[in-house]
Amino acid sequence: MKKQQNSLLLALRLTAVVAVTTLLLAVVNAVTAPVIAERVRREGMQAREALIPGSAALLSSPELSEAEAKTVGDIYRITRDDAVQGYCVDISVNGFGGTISMIVAVSVDRNILGVKILSHSETPGIGSKAVEEDGALLAALKDIPVRGVHSVEGISGATVSSKAILSGVLTATQVVERLEQERGGA
Repeated sequence: MKKQQNSLLLALRLTAVVAVTTLLLAVVNAVTAPVIAERVRREGMQAREALIPGSAALLSSPELSEAEAKTVGDIYRITRDDAVQGYCVDISVNGFGGTISMIVAVSVDRNILGVKILSHSETPGIGSKAVEEDGALLAALKDIPVRGVHSVEGISGATVSSKAILSGVLTATQVVERLEQERGGA
């Protein structure tokens, strides 16, 4: 009987510890979630402004294919002096180490203005070479015509990461081309 009481007491203590820990984690999450969301929003705004200076307007519910909907996040039309300069497309693709979140900037005349990697979990020193801001892959994707994406080579040793980034860039350019056709752009 005493052994049963000890087991019950131990179970109650363990339950109390788990309940208190869960409550503390919930409180910490409630406090930090808005702060993290604001930081992510601010970093996105700064990245868009660096890629295409101008006023960013979030496009509401553009039509996307099923495949595009899996990778495309928000799409912003960037204007300056009442003229559309281009688009910034938030893209998430699966690299070797996990999700690569990036913004792809495409001008109205179908040039890729740049790619900004927001977050990734690629292997340091190997897969991360594909996502380096001053690396060869992202440099090759700056200021090239959309049709030139097919000629960009990946980074040796970071093949999966490179292919993921190139795939995301191609998806973004396809969405922008369709948006420009719908808008009646060049």
